[in-house]
Amino acid sequence: MFIIKEKFRPEMVGKMTEKMVSILQKRLGTFMNVSPFAQSNTKGEDVYLGTIQDKYLFSFEFNQGAPVSVTVYKSLDPNQSYRTLVFAGYNIVQVMDEITEFLSDFLSGKAIDLRSFDDISEARGRKSTKFPIFIDWLSSDKDYIKLIQTEGLTTLYSVYFKPWAIENGQIMSIATFRQSILKYLRTNKLTSKRIGVTLVIHGKSFKEVPPPSEEQKTWDEIYAASFDGKFDFLEKSIDMLVKGFTNGLLVFGGSGIGKTFNITEWVLNKVKKVNKRVFILKGSSIKDIADLYEFLFENKDNTIMVFDDSEALWTSRDRRGLILQATESQGSGARVIDVESRVLDKLNRHRVKGIEKMPLTFEFNSQILIITNMPKHKIDPAIKDRMLMVDMTLSLEQILTGLSERVSVLQPNVPTEIKEEVLEFMIEISPRLKSISFRDYNNVMMIRYMYQESSIWKNHALNQVLKV
Repeated sequence: MFIIKEKFRPEMVGKMTEKMVSILQKRLGTFMNVSPFAQSNTKGEDVYLGTIQDKYLFSFEFNQGAPVSVTVYKSLDPNQSYRTLVFAGYNIVQVMDEITEFLSDFLSGKAIDLRSFDDISEARGRKSTKFPIFIDWLSSDKDYIKLIQTEGLTTLYSVYFKPWAIENGQIMSIATFRQSILKYLRTNKLTSKRIGVTLVIHGKSFKEVPPPSEEQKTWDEIYAASFDGKFDFLEKSIDMLVKGFTNGLLVFGGSGIGKTFNITEWVLNKVKKVNKRVFILKGSSIKDIADLYEFLFENKDNTIMVFDDSEALWTSRDRRGLILQATESQGSGARVIDVESRVLDKLNRHRVKGIEKMPLTFEFNSQILIITNMPKHKIDPAIKDRMLMVDMTLSLEQILTGLSERVSVLQPNVPTEIKEEVLEFMIEISPRLKSISFRDYNNVMMIRYMYQESSIWKNHALNQVLKV
């Protein structure tokens, strides 16, 4: 068997498609080629086009570097597609095996039916690496078989499964948990009142696919990288900042996942115990070094300063220099901040008569918390060196799992049944998405609420999250 050892990464997909085709040529004994350059389709996926025997067109579709599907065409005409095999979530060995079977059937003239990839894989004896965990949980209480037929997805996952999983040192995302439920129901000819209704959008059915196999990881490694693990680390880091153990905290990545909301709530609650003030400011409101110097001076003592959307703080050398001074030493102790006399003269000319003039140098005894959506590699190295960093970058699966555990508190006036239906919809379409956020979930929930008696909401919702 030919095995591709490299893991998929977006920047190497072009080379990987060439290697995949090389392997497929050997397996199928036929001539194939593929372009190393991607095009984009209407779903926002990267599409690599190729030919088989110079007679048939085929395409690989990728989403964020992960293989999503392969499509074959009846000829070299891109308008004559024949069949598409969806394999989002599979590991590379499974993907290559299924593509080989798929193309072999196509080239031999064998009719390719429309069974789901899950059914095809089960027929070939492949088992999900997570399904035994689900069975162990299901067997732990005789009532669970009844519950998976009557309860909603979020209740099953958060109330019944997750406590058991933590106690037994297991972990499973909500998407994989849902797939396991549907597989069990289908195998045992059972149905659920609230889980697993097939969605049909723009004429295409979404099929269930088994979860990917994972490399063995310890519980601590998995938890640290999870939604809950990252927010737990964020809260503990804020506690260290408020208590003065660190002078700077940098929270980056993860747009629309609730960073600012949680940070604001935690900071406001924690400062009450240490007799400090909180000042929250949009970083974009700092226009120049004079604005920043004045702000730091007026909040120089016992203040937690939160800069949101803070990219403006380090886009100029002068402003960046002040932030570096303010976060220079870790632990307790004053830092000295100074500025050029030209800046000070400008500031003092505009200060109201009777208000304290700002000095050329002052001691700074406050702490700074910076929030940015900027990825880590784009953040100034000197800023990263001086501050405790919290990486809030999350995968689609992690965000969906986090959403599932917060359904009860999101939009409390919306019925739970609607919120769970929207969550299932988001899980179903996730293979087609490049990103997802809590804002997307709230927007889709409002669309669903507007069309309570109609299924047309799915079309509007899809356009909303695909950003088309």
